[in-house]
Amino acid sequence: MQLIILHGFGAHPDSNFFQWLKNEFPNVHVPQLPDTDNPSEEQVDFVLKNIEITKDTVLLGHSLGAVVALKVAEKIPVKGLITVGGFLEPKFKDRRRVFETNFRWSFDFTKIKNNAKKIIILSDRNDYAIPLEQGRLLAEKLNGTLIETTAEKPHFTGEKEPWVLDAVRLT
Repeated sequence: MQLIILHGFGAHPDSNFFQWLKNEFPNVHVPQLPDTDNPSEEQVDFVLKNIEITKDTVLLGHSLGAVVALKVAEKIPVKGLITVGGFLEPKFKDRRRVFETNFRWSFDFTKIKNNAKKIIILSDRNDYAIPLEQGRLLAEKLNGTLIETTAEKPHFTGEKEPWVLDAVRLT
């Protein structure tokens, strides 16, 4: 299994739990997505053009990286898709984000379901930005396994996030 972790808005490959997961699994890639402070769908194109994705790949998207992962999974078959603090609509609890107009907020759920053998959605009950309803909507639209839990740090920003580790092991 190859694990590709797609970071979110304002993040980088050393953020949050990413390096911890690199130590837990042998084949983990955490690319630096372009223009992380003003992201757009250019990030999807970057992943498609620069990262080798196979049918043994698990895509893990954190926060806005989950949106990127969904859009990649529309186009390429993968072993698994994990969204961590992900969302389908830019409806945030705390404030507006600069990227709200930089993405098309439409998804081909049929293609995603056909391309991803296993889909897991992790939602944090104490998330400061993403309402639980967004995780529920993801699970409903994708027929995915929804895990609502309490992250080590809100929005799964801890250096270690055991629920994320467990989700990867389930794929």
